[in-house]
Amino acid sequence: MPRIEVSLEHGPTRRRYGRPGAIATLAGLLVVGVAVLVYQAEITPSVAVDTVVALANPPASLTSPTVQTRDAGSRTVAAEPVAVARVPGPAPGPAPGVMSGNSPFGATSAPAQDSRDVAAAVNAWAQAWSQRDMAAYFAAYGQDFKGQATSRAAWQAERQDRITGKASISVTLSDLKIAVQGQRAEVRLTQSYQAGALRTVGPKQLTLARVGGRWLIQQELSGR
Repeated sequence: MPRIEVSLEHGPTRRRYGRPGAIATLAGLLVVGVAVLVYQAEITPSVAVDTVVALANPPASLTSPTVQTRDAGSRTVAAEPVAVARVPGPAPGPAPGVMSGNSPFGATSAPAQDSRDVAAAVNAWAQAWSQRDMAAYFAAYGQDFKGQATSRAAWQAERQDRITGKASISVTLSDLKIAVQGQRAEVRLTQSYQAGALRTVGPKQLTLARVGGRWLIQQELSGR
């Protein structure tokens, strides 16, 4: 059987232990390690001793430590890296108060979407007026809207005569300022109206209410 020598040297300095018991314990662990390596890895006892000593005394740097083994002729036969376990930190989550683009509610807040819906309703009303599309024009108003007339029917008859009696009409809106609060919206704008030789430009205020998912005009004031 080959002779087994246990060396406690590592690097240029020799490890020293203050009590004989510690030396005996370390020697026992080394012998067990050598026996396991000889039995499982089928290597020579001297190679097993060097491997166990290298594992018991890792290098100072833990970035890429290696274990070197030598055979009976002191020839380097392997240099394998020792894996260093790294525990991953927690995955970064979304910043507080920031809405994700994949949110089921969408990336647009409700007030902003309501403002766009109100603007679309007002522009559709102006377009229907310009095209003298009376069905779409009346549909832009709430059912109880009657303007300055005594009834809804009287208001519709008056508007029908004034709008369809013009050869052409152009209604342009600008400077829309929209404020939405719940189911109501206030719109301030500048209206440019032209019919034949008549052309007027002035402020207008509209009050709308959401009815059945649509924004309908409830009040219309000129010069405000």
